[in-house]
Amino acid sequence: MSLYRDYYQGTEFDLSKGTAADPFGCPYRYSGGMDPKGDTSDPSIKRQGAWERSISIFRCGYSYVCQARGWLPDPIGGIVWFGPDQPMSTCYVPFYVGALRVAAPFITCDTTKFNQKSAWWACYFVANWAAVKYEYMIKDVIQKQDEMEQGEIQGIKAMDEQALALYAKHPAKARELLFAFCENQADRVVKDWWNFAWIMVARYADGFVNAPGKMAQEVGYPKAWYETTTWPQGPTGYQKPAPTGATQ
Repeated sequence: MSLYRDYYQGTEFDLSKGTAADPFGCPYRYSGGMDPKGDTSDPSIKRQGAWERSISIFRCGYSYVCQARGWLPDPIGGIVWFGPDQPMSTCYVPFYVGALRVAAPFITCDTTKFNQKSAWWACYFVANWAAVKYEYMIKDVIQKQDEMEQGEIQGIKAMDEQALALYAKHPAKARELLFAFCENQADRVVKDWWNFAWIMVARYADGFVNAPGKMAQEVGYPKAWYETTTWPQGPTGYQKPAPTGATQ
């Protein structure tokens, strides 16, 4: 999971550094400009510029990690950790391969229509909102990921024991139990991720850092970014109108 979430942090290719990362170190990189007329029909016209391509690229649709545990029966030993949208801001959710069905939020997705019942839209929304003030928000995201994913790991340990005991007597019932666990986990993650999203909306609205009792904390821009702009000199190109002698 950590590997998937890599965007060259700490290397010379770190996408959170440099002018293109905006003032707050956002590693997202969109395509370069086309020709001035925006003509995309001519194959000879190439996009301008290029960026490093990180593993966790902003347009990633999903990622997954397959876990094979050979000391357990196949329905229990196989787990797919599925993460909707880009890895750096997703929450991976475990699905036992022995589960009979897939939880509804993970088969509900139309990328053209916003839907709060969709796991993909929950992760997609957080990822896009994080671009507003990335270096601040990614810390919240990582903390939430750790909280959720560590909880899932502990839940799997307990479920392994229950499912293994039931599987020895009633394999079919064990698979139903695995599905109930996966469905509960999936529903909880989607609910919690939306709650987290709305917390982020309030916490970083209007460029401030907001907290109960400490609303509208001004954090400004990083000094290094200031130095790449004309901000210290104020608006440029402005000239005070010459006196005309007329009374206004």
